[in-house]
Amino acid sequence: MNVRWLPFLALCVLAAGCATSPQPHYRDIEARLSDRGFTSLPRSATDPSRGASAGRVGTAMSVDDVVAATLENNETLRAQLSRVGVSTGELLAAGTVSNPTAEVMTFFPAAGDRPFSLEVGVLQELNDFVIRRHRRNVAHAQLERTKLSVAESILSLSAQARAAAYDYLAARAVLELRTQSKDAAGSSSEIAEELRAAGNISQLDMMRRQAAREEAVLAERVAAQRLLGARERVTRLMSLSADAASTWEIKGALPELPKPVTGTSDAFEEQTASASLQLEDGRLALQAATARRGAARASAWPHLALGVFAEIEPREGTVGVGPALELELPILRFGRGDIAAADAELVAVRHDNAQREVEVRSAARGARATLVQAAQRARLLQDVLLPLRREVTRETLKHYNGMYIGVFELLQAKRDEIETNVMWIEAVRDYWTARAQVDLAVAGGMPASMPVPTMSSPGAPSGAESH
Repeated sequence: MNVRWLPFLALCVLAAGCATSPQPHYRDIEARLSDRGFTSLPRSATDPSRGASAGRVGTAMSVDDVVAATLENNETLRAQLSRVGVSTGELLAAGTVSNPTAEVMTFFPAAGDRPFSLEVGVLQELNDFVIRRHRRNVAHAQLERTKLSVAESILSLSAQARAAAYDYLAARAVLELRTQSKDAAGSSSEIAEELRAAGNISQLDMMRRQAAREEAVLAERVAAQRLLGARERVTRLMSLSADAASTWEIKGALPELPKPVTGTSDAFEEQTASASLQLEDGRLALQAATARRGAARASAWPHLALGVFAEIEPREGTVGVGPALELELPILRFGRGDIAAADAELVAVRHDNAQREVEVRSAARGARATLVQAAQRARLLQDVLLPLRREVTRETLKHYNGMYIGVFELLQAKRDEIETNVMWIEAVRDYWTARAQVDLAVAGGMPASMPVPTMSSPGAPSGAESH
């Protein structure tokens, strides 16, 4: 073998290896996310070959640590990353053409003087060279769509993990307040039972205190169940095993409310529409549908193959060589069905893209409106209602010390303050959850619809309290 061909062969092998490796596409996903603000994205989040890691999981995690651990360990995300390699292989396969076809025929003389002969032919399909370009365009669009799907999954998982961490912090704080409320209701019930034994209150008043105590116990159990559900959700997002589920804890409390939301709704809508990965995926779907239509039209052409044919007669030592042509007769099948299906698919994709834009813009407006409303509700509770409840508790304590009211009114005022505090915690949680969805929309993801908040306050007894 001539050694001058070695560099060329080595280059071909290297090029083939680069073509089949998904590593460049992983880096492309990482660069795309970095342009959208994910500058500290874990490397294993865009490279499944690095394996999962539990290094960020611990007893003093922050919300950002929960997000990073989710991106590093979530098995669903790693499965999607592996599909990038599938699409890479499909792109490589789409860029090849069919192999030449070899035909060998022999003739053995049955009678007469005709000598033994051998016929050899090699034919190459020509239509495949035309269809290859369209097929490769389809595979390339599909690879880009797979990369967009992974990027969107990373954005969505980040928002889900952040919201789950906020929900856990809120559930933990609510459970602490529910325990305080239960203790206050228990004290009220014990005092009522003592006063009833002394004949100072009626049976009805004592039963009201007992019912309030049981309601507080029930509210505490509901809060404990909600905390357990919130913890399991975080554990599930981080793809932790049962052994590691009890080894993590989020430190601190919910963040404070930032400054009010600024900017117009129209500007936010245009910003999210221009960054939307959903709309970019729609454009790639349109490219793929266009390429499929081109492939359908090219496939409708009659089959054509060219090659070389040789006839060999060993007895006489003669060899005949000539061109060969193979042509399909378009009599029974014209490819009209494939062309019609491809045209209809192209029209369907255009309608889908129009609906996508409507949904993306609607989701963006809804996410921003939810954020604004959540901020207003949280600030109303934080700046007006919660200070008012605290002041009512202080004034009630003064009246109790002056013996103007009884202990029941003081305990009820404290319970009302606790209930307002619970509402404030849930409002702050709703704000940060809505903020995660808005950040998701700005980065190009599809924000989820937020549930309408309720103002129920379980555990607070209804009706006026008697002295």
